[in-house]
Amino acid sequence: MKKTIVLSLIVLFSFLLSSCDDNAKTRSFFQENYTISHRQVHHIRVGTIYNYDPMRASQTVVDSLADLHGFFETHQGVIDFDTSYGGDNPSFSVLAEQYDEGFFETNGVIILIIDEGSGSIRHHVKGLEVNEDMLMILLEREVPETGTDDMATWLIVIEYEKASLAFEDTEIIWQD
Repeated sequence: MKKTIVLSLIVLFSFLLSSCDDNAKTRSFFQENYTISHRQVHHIRVGTIYNYDPMRASQTVVDSLADLHGFFETHQGVIDFDTSYGGDNPSFSVLAEQYDEGFFETNGVIILIIDEGSGSIRHHVKGLEVNEDMLMILLEREVPETGTDDMATWLIVIEYEKASLAFEDTEIIWQD
């Protein structure tokens, strides 16, 4: 009888420990970093004062340090750039520290601001296409079967090389 109970407890704890590992993977998904067409993409959840509009997305092209400071000034008091969600993931302020004059000599960033009615909804940049002078950002919205009721604002930061990606304007194309 004791052996059966001990064996049952071992099996139960094994399942619990493996479940904890899955939760750790979920928590680390608050910021997803990946490369698309040799361009780094950062997903950062930020705190905000809401003017909620589902699937509203705005984009800002930042080609200089002055543009970056302008982005901070424009959204100061509305977006909390200093809070880090998800453990080791940096805040936007920490990420922005890597963007200096040297970076902007040959590179730029496109910053997308997306409001969602659930913090469970994720976004994936599926591609960047230039059609004449228009940069089209192909964006996929991943909505899980079950989600949370917390509202969330995401900053998606797409780094690009100025020499390899010439455009005058940007447009977000939502893909299913």
